[in-house]
Amino acid sequence: MRLLFGLVLIIMNDVPRLRYIFRQRRKPHTAEQCSEQMSGGVGKSYDAGHTEFHSIFTSGEEYLREHGGFYARDLKKMNQYLLTQGICDVNEVTATSLTSYVIYLEKEGRKPATISRSIASMKAFYHYMEKERRLAVDPSERLKAPRIEKKMPTVLTTEEVTRLLEQPGGTSPKELRDKAMLELLYATGIRVSELIGLKLEDVNMQIGYITCCDHTKNRTIPFGKEAKQALRTYLEKARSPLLKGRT
Repeated sequence: MRLLFGLVLIIMNDVPRLRYIFRQRRKPHTAEQCSEQMSGGVGKSYDAGHTEFHSIFTSGEEYLREHGGFYARDLKKMNQYLLTQGICDVNEVTATSLTSYVIYLEKEGRKPATISRSIASMKAFYHYMEKERRLAVDPSERLKAPRIEKKMPTVLTTEEVTRLLEQPGGTSPKELRDKAMLELLYATGIRVSELIGLKLEDVNMQIGYITCCDHTKNRTIPFGKEAKQALRTYLEKARSPLLKGRT
């Protein structure tokens, strides 16, 4: 008797999960039945792509109004797919149906980044529905985003670098400044943020090096004659005119 009573308590405490398991075993509606249910009866058509997000999102429309853009578009596409599978209520969505949708996106040739964003949208929506207690179990909990391959960074060819360095070819103060900046970037490999943070005392024109300072350490980086000549021309002919009027 005690064993039976304990079993009843366990079942009562786990009713939400049992309902979820039962939904996974339940036979889904047909697409026609979903159309009839959402449109109000037989003979009335239902647009699966309706922008007001009826069907799956009837109980979560305020979430969709608050989160537009890519979130809404991703969830709209999921809604269209689930309706074709005969799933027209948010409580009928299971982990299996969401996994099926992810596989569908892969077969459609969607890029891993697009699929990852769609999964993030689904997770955010179903997490919200569970948090609001409109779902007993979050069906997207175990969904995993596909691995996104890291692309090798593209680099400029020698000819492209030469053309870039030749772009500021004039003698105006701004062109001389740009020439010095490009030559120094090319010669030292420093970041743009480090370049604009350089002070005059950080540049040693006699020996030919710069000192880059950050929060943890200082780096001394040499530069060649081309960068030195561009810097000298900038300091002698362009810096003073550019600084005029500044306090």
